Amino acid sequence: MSAQKAWKADLDRQKAAKAAEEAAAAQREAEMKRLAEERQAIANQQQAQMQAMQQEQQQRLAAQAQQTQQLERDRTAQQQRIEADRKQFEVDRAARQVQIDHTRAASQSVTQSMQILANQGGKQAPTAAVAKKKAPGAGARNTAATLRMGATSSSAGSGPNLAV
Repeated sequence: MSAQKAWKADLDRQKAAKAAEEAAAAQREAEMKRLAEERQAIANQQQAQMQAMQQEQQQRLAAQAQQTQQLERDRTAQQQRIEADRKQFEVDRAARQVQIDHTRAASQSVTQSMQILANQGGKQAPTAAVAKKKAPGAGARNTAATLRMGATSSSAGSGPNLAV
């Protein structure tokens, strides 16, 4: 019986060892499953972060594209304003040149007319005669001064020249 007991004890040990191995295997499997779930959660989190970053990058690219388009529109508008200002400057310059040409032509016309008149040698209007001084006479001078203005019958305007 002892062989049977030994065999039974050996069988019990094998069963216990097998149960311990199965328990250890189950524990390792549970640990591996937990690690796999943890890795999957980390991978899901990283995937979500990557998608968020890609979406943010897409938004930045769209904003940059809009900004680039706006800058291009602004640049085009500025070039058009510069071109319009240049054309207006040319128009104004041409108008000033026309005015200068007209002024020169009128000035030359007046100058030529004046030269023609000067070269004709026409008669000059008579000038006033210049009275010559009389030579001092040889006689006594009269010192009494009289003033008479006008020759009317009522003697208006005659009399002393006084200012009050």
